[in-house]
Parts: sequence; structure tokens; C-alpha cells
Amino acid sequence: MAKMNTRSSFLGQPADRLLFSQEFESFPISSDLLFQLMNLLLDVHLFVKNKEGRFIAVNRAFHLNAVGSEERSMLGKMDEDFFPIDLAQKFMADDQVVLKTGMPLLHRIELVPHTDLSVYWYETNKFPVFDSKKRVVGLVGTTYQVSETNQGITSSPEINKALSYLQLIFRRELIWRTWRSIPS
Repeated sequence: MAKMNTRSSFLGQPADRLLFSQEFESFPISSDLLFQLMNLLLDVHLFVKNKEGRFIAVNRAFHLNAVGSEERSMLGKMDEDFFPIDLAQKFMADDQVVLKTGMPLLHRIELVPHTDLSVYWYETNKFPVFDSKKRVVGLVGTTYQVSETNQGITSSPEINKALSYLQLIFRRELIWRTWRSIPS
């Protein structure tokens, strides 16, 4: 039986959940295979951006949530092409922190709109991608929908009420902006 390893840290962060054999270090898993697997995880949204913030790869779940159909591509585009400008600027500012510091952004809870103008709480994680010379060349991220109950965001009824109110206000603003942007 192969010896199992755990990493004590990954990019400076605790990695106690990583479990792998020594053989895995040089195991030839292609990015194509990893994306095929990620497309099977319908609740996990995966994206890869270059240093300029353009999407260079996304899995099906992320694409359908952000775009709403398979006919319109996200590749080569930026957050501002799919999300309200205020939200896109926040996403891009978070990206810049990861790209400039080379450190991951982990467990960020944020409101994210769907194409039907509903809004949900998501947990987002972003990691820098390094080239062979240890330069940051982009980032890879995941995001998935959480609820106040299943992720323990809060157990306080008062805070849940406030979070629901924020969600309602965010949705109203999103509808208003969408309505104003429709040509007459």
C-alpha cells in the first residue's frame, strides 16, 4: 500500500484536507480531464482567468449561471460583460489582490445574481496560477451556492432577517438597473 501524505500548507494556507500518495505528485492528469470532471459537479462553478481578468476557461455550471445559455460564450470576456458593474468591479478588485500578492482569497461569502435576476449567497475561493518562473500569470477559482442554514453563515434569527433584507434590496437594484438598460 502506498504511503499517504498530507500537506501541512498550500500556498501558505492550512491544507489538512489534502490527502494523496507520493505517486500523485507526478501523476499525469491533464487539464482536459480535470475540466471534464468539474463539468460533472453541477453545484461547483469553476473559472480560470488570465492576468488581464479575461475568462480563459469555465465549467458548464459557471457558464450557465452567468450567461444563461450555451450559445453566448464567456471566453475572452470579463466580469463586467456579465455582471452589474458594481459587482464586476468588486470581483475584479478581488482578482487583483490575488494576482498582485500571489496569495489565495478563501471562503469569501458574497451575493451573486443569476440570469433570471434572482440572487443567492455564494462562497468564492480564488488561487493564483504561477508559471515555471514562479510569476503569477492568472488565477483559478471556484464558487458555490451556500445557504444560511447548511453552511453555518449564521444561526441568529436577527442576522438571518438582515441577510434576507440585503438579498431583497440587491435583487430590486438588479431589476431596476436591468429595466433601465433596456432600449425604449
